[in-house]
Order: sequence, then structure tokens, then C-alpha cells
Amino acid sequence: AARQLNKDFITYCVLGDGECNEGSVWEAAMAVSHYNATNLITFVDRNRCMIDGDTEDVM
Repeated sequence: AARQLNKDFITYCVLGDGECNEGSVWEAAMAVSHYNATNLITFVDRNRCMIDGDTEDVM
């Protein structure tokens, strides 16, 4: 949207480390690369928790 509006937006994304195991996160990452989105900053909260347990055990 920013590119179409000739705006210089920056988009921030906050993810949990357990969430990074989901396919939708990787699909979004591939879309960012495909569309050459250079205005995205992602933070990953490495809290080592997933719904199924500790990320070290599940992943």
C-alpha cells in the first residue's frame, strides 16, 4: 500500500518464537521477499514458550 501511495511507511511486526514454527509466518516471509518489501522490521520474542511446551523440546 505504501508503494502505491508513494509513502515511506515502516511496518513493525512482533512474533513469538513458538509462532515462527507456523507455516503462515514463513509464507509471509516469502511474500515479503517476493514483493521486495524493504520497509518491514520484525522483532522475535524469544521466550522459549509454545502451546505444546518449551520450544527447545517441541521444535
